[in-house]
Amino acid sequence: MILLSWIALDPRIWWPCPHPCGSGNEVSAQIPAGAGPRQSVDNYKQISQRVGSYDGIMNQPLRSFLADLYRIAVEAAHPASCLPQLLPPPPSGRLIVVAAGKAAGSMTEVAEAHYLNKLHIAAERLSGVAVARYGYGRPLRRVRMIEAGHPIPDAAGLEGADRALKLADDAGKNDLVLVLMSGG
Repeated sequence: MILLSWIALDPRIWWPCPHPCGSGNEVSAQIPAGAGPRQSVDNYKQISQRVGSYDGIMNQPLRSFLADLYRIAVEAAHPASCLPQLLPPPPSGRLIVVAAGKAAGSMTEVAEAHYLNKLHIAAERLSGVAVARYGYGRPLRRVRMIEAGHPIPDAAGLEGADRALKLADDAGKNDLVLVLMSGG
């Protein structure tokens, strides 16, 4: 979103205003004939180096629109918005949650609420481990939250990986190992 905003706000690039900002005008630039991909790459480099210099040309309605767009995108990607409908039904045995990544705590928190609060499975049937980077832990009820080093693994990360493997190895035929991964 932000990258597109930087490019769209550069007055050298043609851009119809996508928001009813009151101007009704289109920003257009004199782009030389024959300007090809190389020119676009050079323009992008120039644009990306001037991040934050658009305060003088960005009007308040457009700024509000972009802030709303960003907020909506973040809310749509939050595990509370997109994860519950993707979770499988609970097994007849144990539900073992194994989560990793910066969103591991948030995803596990949502999964716990779904299974314990909404589907009312017995708390003793839910266990697991969630491993996230330091500073990204969440308060969990049944799953152990481990904060660990990233991008360099540390002892806490190794402990989390070892615990996840042991939990998965101990799963029986009526158990479900739910793996929640974030990052990329």
